[in-house]
Amino acid sequence: MKAYKKWLITTSILLILIVLSPYLALIGFNFFVDPLWNFSHAHRYNQVQIGFDERLLKTNMVTHQPFRYNALIIGTSRTTYLNQDDFIGYKAFNYGLSSLLIDEYNDYIEYAKLQNGKDFDVIFLETFFDIFYSLRRYDHQPPEHYISLTNEPFYRWKSLFSEDTYERALTNYYYSANGGYEGARSYNRYNQTSTHLQDVDIQAIVSDFVKNHKKATAPSYPYDDRYIDFLREIKENNPNTRFVVFTEPVIAPRIKLMLEQRVFWEAYERWLRETVSVFGEVINFMDLNTVTFNYDNFFDPYHFYPSIGKLMVDRLIGRPSAPLPGDFGVIVTNENIDKHLQDVRSQVADYIIQK
Repeated sequence: MKAYKKWLITTSILLILIVLSPYLALIGFNFFVDPLWNFSHAHRYNQVQIGFDERLLKTNMVTHQPFRYNALIIGTSRTTYLNQDDFIGYKAFNYGLSSLLIDEYNDYIEYAKLQNGKDFDVIFLETFFDIFYSLRRYDHQPPEHYISLTNEPFYRWKSLFSEDTYERALTNYYYSANGGYEGARSYNRYNQTSTHLQDVDIQAIVSDFVKNHKKATAPSYPYDDRYIDFLREIKENNPNTRFVVFTEPVIAPRIKLMLEQRVFWEAYERWLRETVSVFGEVINFMDLNTVTFNYDNFFDPYHFYPSIGKLMVDRLIGRPSAPLPGDFGVIVTNENIDKHLQDVRSQVADYIIQK
């Protein structure tokens, strides 16, 4: 009888393990690769991470991984190409999110502060041309969706049971094991991006962009009058924080095509004036300069390579470096904004797009 009971128990355990083994393998593999960034382990087979939804991934990271920083970097996909470890003298976290809207900034900043347990000493904040576009629409969930989701009870453990997580894990495992991702952007386990695009013909890309560019037909730009209020809200909510506000570098032909049109120029001028009026100064990379003249610094009309991000960081933290051009990143204040705008307008008028 004892032998039978022992056999029955052993057989039952084996059957349970056989039944559960696919699920245990799924859970184990999802944890091993961690494509949702809920855990902090790093190894050879999860070193390449595809940022399929940066709002979800980075909010998971802020929530579930150790989060103690004295500086925050926030902005759009361009900001993701700034390496947080290049901010020497700061322990900075890059909360750059693709297509971030101005009305999302405050919620993500406040959540990061909450998880940090204290105010940030410095916030490096990107403002970009079109951030004030009143007709932009969400193609993603609002901040409260991601914040609520990641704080659900047992969320990070429940996510390990997901087949969708498994598909993401397989993708990241494949690229990690096979030398990387040949796309515009991938991450490592330390929130750093890299770009490994192959055979980029930027001259052809720019030529197509110029050929297909359509002039504005509206009498005025659909400028969101609330833009300045969003900026004020951010500043008022962070009275103990120093802000370093910057614009993004834009490839020269795109600047020319936009700012030679009155509609765009008026929006550009208002944008800079309002931003300077709130923060006191803006580091403006969006003019015609050594970097924006050089097509090879960009892989499409909207994004620069991480090497340019490093030059931007040098300017943002005031670190002199040999490759940093003197005309890259003009500090615009209330005192010099009139002259700066005159300079930009003259640059645009004089610039001829390369054929």
